[in-house]
Amino acid sequence: MWFLATAALAVIPAKEDPREFELGAGAFFDAGGEFMTQPDDNIDGQPGLPYNGFAGFSPGGGIGIDFRYRGIIGLELDFVRRTQVAKSEFTIDGTTFPWSIRQSATQIPVLVKLTAPVGLVRPNLFGGIEAVIPGDTSVVDPEWNVDVDLTADAGTWMYVTFGLGFEFALPIEEHDLRIPLNIRLSTNPSLPESAFERATYDVENGVLEGVDYVSEWQYQAAVTLGLFYHFL
Repeated sequence: MWFLATAALAVIPAKEDPREFELGAGAFFDAGGEFMTQPDDNIDGQPGLPYNGFAGFSPGGGIGIDFRYRGIIGLELDFVRRTQVAKSEFTIDGTTFPWSIRQSATQIPVLVKLTAPVGLVRPNLFGGIEAVIPGDTSVVDPEWNVDVDLTADAGTWMYVTFGLGFEFALPIEEHDLRIPLNIRLSTNPSLPESAFERATYDVENGVLEGVDYVSEWQYQAAVTLGLFYHFL
C-alpha cells in the first residue's frame, strides 16, 4: 500500500517510455550508525559476563553502478567507505565510564531493486547482501583506574541489507540525471548471541587482564543521498 500510494507523487509523466536496458553510475553520501545489543545474561545455562551494547554515528560515502531493465527491475553494485564508530560504557559503583571502538571499513552492497519506471519522483524497494571488509581498528579507553586492556578486532562479515527510497529524475534535456535518496537497514545474521562468543577474555589467576571485542556489528542503519548519471 505504501509503495502504491507513494507512486502517486510521480504525477508528471516522463518524456518517453523507459528504455529496455539502462546503465548508470554515480556517487553518494552515506550517514548512519552501527549497533550491537546487549547479550542475554544467560545463554545455554551459562552465566553471562558484563557486556554492554554499542551504538554510534558512522559517516561515509561511495560510488555505484546501476543496471535497469525496462526501468523497473534493477541491480545496483556499490563500493562504500565508512568510518564505523560504536560507543559503549561501563558502570562501576554508580559511576559511568564511556568508551568506544573506531574502525574503517569497505562495504560492497549488491542490491536487487524494484523502481517505478516513469515520473519525476520514482519510489523504489530493494534488498540484497553486503560484504563488510574491516580495516584498522582502535579503542578509545574509558578514563578509569581499572587495569584491563581493551582491544577490538573483526574479520570480514556479511550483512543482509534492505530498504526503500525515492529517485528524483531531474528535468534536464539530453541528460538523464537522477538524485537517489534511500534508507538502508542491515542485519548481521552470523553474530553470536552470548558475551562469551562476542569477545575473548584474558583471565590470569582469576583476574580479568584484558578483553578483545568482536567488532562485527549486529545492525546498521543509514541514509544515502547521491547523484547518478544514466548514460545508456
